[in-house]
Amino acid sequence: MNNYLSAQAYTEYLPNYLMLPKYVSSYGKYSAFFILGEAFFLFYFSKYVLGFFKLCLYITTTLHWHEVHNDSLVKKIDITMVLISNLLAGYESFLCNFFNVWVMCSTMVIIIFIINKTLFYYQVQIHNQKSIEYFNKYKPYYFSLHYTNPGTLNREYAYYRITFTHLLFIHIIPSLISIYLLFIHNYK
Repeated sequence: MNNYLSAQAYTEYLPNYLMLPKYVSSYGKYSAFFILGEAFFLFYFSKYVLGFFKLCLYITTTLHWHEVHNDSLVKKIDITMVLISNLLAGYESFLCNFFNVWVMCSTMVIIIFIINKTLFYYQVQIHNQKSIEYFNKYKPYYFSLHYTNPGTLNREYAYYRITFTHLLFIHIIPSLISIYLLFIHNYK
């Protein structure tokens, strides 16, 4: 089995300042629409302050996922918006008697983020020469702490795994939970 991608799919190494190829990170712009939907429902149910911060989060998330840099001003602003909007969401959930759900959801997000970031660090960012030879010659793996060579299927899988795990568990599920709780609170 040829472990290297065709030249059409992945022709060059990433520049040092990028964490993900643009064709992978572009999916983050699409998942940001869940955050926009959450902002829309917050405005609809008169939660204007939180809705404003979720709208700002949508904008910064879209800018951040357009081109995911290792360190950039947009990334720092996006992280700040995440923290502010989630603290406000915690306050709102406390007022609406859904604080336990917010704590469980926030705990899930933090745990998934740490696991995902750790896997990405070992698979893409840290170079461990001993693990390269064996693990890049055989079947693909997703949840390993072994380094992946650039331009291989395993590196490609690492990019997609970190992206889709992040998008599902950090963008989509918390937004859907928030929308669901808004409906429960306003229509009971």
